[in-house]
Amino acid sequence: MDMRKKILEYPQHTFLAVVIVASSFLMFAVFSAGAQQVKSEKEDDEISYPKVGEQIEDHVFTELENYAASSAKVSDFRGKWLILDFWGWACGSCINSFPKMDKLAKEFKDQIQLIMVGSYQPKFKDSYRKTKEVFRLRKNDLGLSFTVAYDSLVDRKYDIYSVPYILVVDPNGKIVAKTSAVSREQLKELIAGKEVPFAKAFSGHEKLEYNTALPLLTTGNLANGGVDTGFAFRSILVKHNNKIALLRPRPLTHPQSEAVKSGVYEISRIGLSGLYKAAYFGASSILFGGKDYEQQSEQLELNIKDKSPFVENKANLSGLWAYSLKLPTSKSSASEIMTAMQSDLKRFFGYNVNVEKRKKLVHKLIIIDTLLARALATKGGKPSYKSEEGMEIKGYGVINKRLFDFTQALLKCIPPESVLLDRTGITFNVDIYIKANMMSLTAVNDALEKVGLCIKPDEEEMDVIVVRDE
Repeated sequence: MDMRKKILEYPQHTFLAVVIVASSFLMFAVFSAGAQQVKSEKEDDEISYPKVGEQIEDHVFTELENYAASSAKVSDFRGKWLILDFWGWACGSCINSFPKMDKLAKEFKDQIQLIMVGSYQPKFKDSYRKTKEVFRLRKNDLGLSFTVAYDSLVDRKYDIYSVPYILVVDPNGKIVAKTSAVSREQLKELIAGKEVPFAKAFSGHEKLEYNTALPLLTTGNLANGGVDTGFAFRSILVKHNNKIALLRPRPLTHPQSEAVKSGVYEISRIGLSGLYKAAYFGASSILFGGKDYEQQSEQLELNIKDKSPFVENKANLSGLWAYSLKLPTSKSSASEIMTAMQSDLKRFFGYNVNVEKRKKLVHKLIIIDTLLARALATKGGKPSYKSEEGMEIKGYGVINKRLFDFTQALLKCIPPESVLLDRTGITFNVDIYIKANMMSLTAVNDALEKVGLCIKPDEEEMDVIVVRDE
C-alpha cells in the first residue's frame, strides 16, 4: 500500500499486517475471522458496530469455563464493570496478556467481571479445537483462573475486525471504551469514577478520517502566513493520540524507502526507544532475518537517572509519540533524515547519545552431531510447514525449506532481550521436525539434540545505542 496515496477515509486497521514477531507467544499475529468474512451487501456505514457511550447489545455466552454457570448473558453482569477481552488462538499478544489479565481478574473480582472471549469460526478448520487447546495449555502452565468463553458469533455481533479487542462496559451496560489493552491503573480510576483515557481500537466497519497524502498536523488550508502545507522544511514531535493514524514507514535503509524518495518521514504510536533506533539505526525495530539483526541491538543501554521517559503504556498511549519530518528532496537521503532526527531528539530530550560496541546476550544454533545434521538435507517434495496437529506450540517443522524458515519458531524459547544466530553453516534446504514445548528452551534443546543441533547461550559484540544524561 502506498502510504502517500490520497485516502480520505479508511479503517485504521488497514495499516496492520500479519508479521513475524520475535517476542510473540506464537510466530504470527492474525486478524480475527471477522476480518475475513465476505463483505455485506450493505454499505459500511449501514452496518452497526459497538459505539462508545451507547448500550452494549446483549449476547448469550453458551460455553463458559471458570464460572459458576455454563452460560450467561451480557446483561446478567449489570451492577459490575464488565470487560470483554476478545482473543484468538494464533494471536501472540493476546496469549501473552493472559497472566496480566488473570492477575487483574483476581485483584478486582468484587468490582469487575472479566470474560476472556476465545472467538473462532467453524468454517476454519480446527479453530474451535485450537482455541480450547491453547487455553488448556496456558491454564495448566500458569494456573489461570479467569472466566473464559468460547464463541463463534461474537465476531459478527460486535463487529470485531482484529484481536486483541476489548470492550469496557460500565455497571449500567454502557460502553466506555473500545481498546486493545487495559492496565491496573486504568481499572482503579474507572472504579473510582474518574474519566480514563484508553488507546482506541476500531470495529470492522468503523472509519477513521485521515489523509495520508498530507503531512502530520496539516490540512492544506490557509493559516497564519499562508497555506499550512507550504513549508520547505519542518519537523514536529507530538504526543500520540487517537486522532493520528498508525504510520509505520519502511526502514530508511530499505531500497524502496518512501521517505528517502519524498523527503517526508513520518512515524506514530512509537516509544522513545523506537525513535532513537530510527534516528541511529534507520529503523524503529530490528527484524529477525534482516541484514542488521546480527549487528544491531534491539535493546538500548540507558545510563540515565530517570528512565520514565522510556516507559511505554500502550493501554493509555502514555510514553508514545508521533514524529514528522520534511526535508527538501535534494537533501533527502537516509543519512540526512537520520541526522535531522538525531538533532531534533537532542534538542527536545537533551540526552547524549552514541552508538557503541557492547557484549550482548545471544543464542546460537549450532551443530553437535555432523552426521545427524547432514541427514536433514531435504528429500524433496512440496515446500511446506508442519506442526503438531496444527498446534505450533507443541511441535514444529518444515519440509524442503531453508533452515531459516524453521529457526523462526525457535524465537519463542529464548529470552526476548536475546537474538538467535544461525551458526550451523547449513545452506541446503532441510526436512526437519521437532516435537516439544516450543516455549521451553530445555524441551526444544532435548528435541534438537535428536537431529544433531543445539541452542547455546553466548555473548557477542553488537552495536548498542547508549543514552546518557547531559
